[in-house]
Amino acid sequence: MKNKYALTIADIQLDVLSEAPQKEVDKISGIVDRKMREIYLNSRSCTRNEAALLCALEFCAERLANQDRLAELEQLTAKYDEVLKVFRAKNQELNDEMGKLRARTSCSGPCSPTRKRTVRRRRSLRRWLPSRFPPRNSCGRLPMRSTATAGTEQPRPPPTPPRRRIRRIPRAPQDRRNVRPAFL
Repeated sequence: MKNKYALTIADIQLDVLSEAPQKEVDKISGIVDRKMREIYLNSRSCTRNEAALLCALEFCAERLANQDRLAELEQLTAKYDEVLKVFRAKNQELNDEMGKLRARTSCSGPCSPTRKRTVRRRRSLRRWLPSRFPPRNSCGRLPMRSTATAGTEQPRPPPTPPRRRIRRIPRAPQDRRNVRPAFL
């Protein structure tokens, strides 16, 4: 349903029919009024009709620039959608491969408490002797090797022995004046 609005733009009275609500019509007329006054007041030889035409030309130029920018953004969006599809497919492939690897290396049974203790011991010793204790899964078992990578690993260098920590024994105080005899 069209509504009739009375507008004043650059001191020109207009009656307009529009389906838009009152707030939207007032906002649009305010923008046009400001732009026409700016053009009309900055140019001494410009009439109101010329100002209205210049205002309309400026709005049309802005609209065309916005349409060009919108078309450019739509092309970029289509291009990014294609790239996104490729990345999602690759991500799905990698997730499937990772699931297969996890299934191959996982244990089929709960870990016992004694097994957990040995795993902890191995983990603590693994810091000092990494070549003697190869990495293990959560149950402490060695992961299965695939046949494709078996034998292609480079030999590990010989392990370096751990440094021994020297415990320092506290000495008796040098200043004997501060020491009390035990019998007092």
